[in-house]
Amino acid sequence: MNGFWDNITIAYRTRHLGKYGLFRLKRVIGWHIKDPLLKSVLNIQCGDHGLPPSKASFPFHCALMDHYFNGGFYPMGGGAAIVKAMTNAIKRQVGK
Repeated sequence: MNGFWDNITIAYRTRHLGKYGLFRLKRVIGWHIKDPLLKSVLNIQCGDHGLPPSKASFPFHCALMDHYFNGGFYPMGGGAAIVKAMTNAIKRQVGK
């Protein structure tokens, strides 16, 4: 929540959460999409959260997709760069 306007519009922005929030991704996609290729395209990000569409939470999948729609970020040097930076910081602290 980033201010007054977000607090005012929260009910409108989350109106579908009560309708779809308790279902799995496969079920919600199945209700609305009939084309198998389009279903596959919409389910492609399931690898990011490590669950098949039959077990993936629909709200979690939506949050993940929102991350990408707003420009997903990845650390320079890959995921190992985070570990390397932490290791270097710990070594600097221990050395003092």
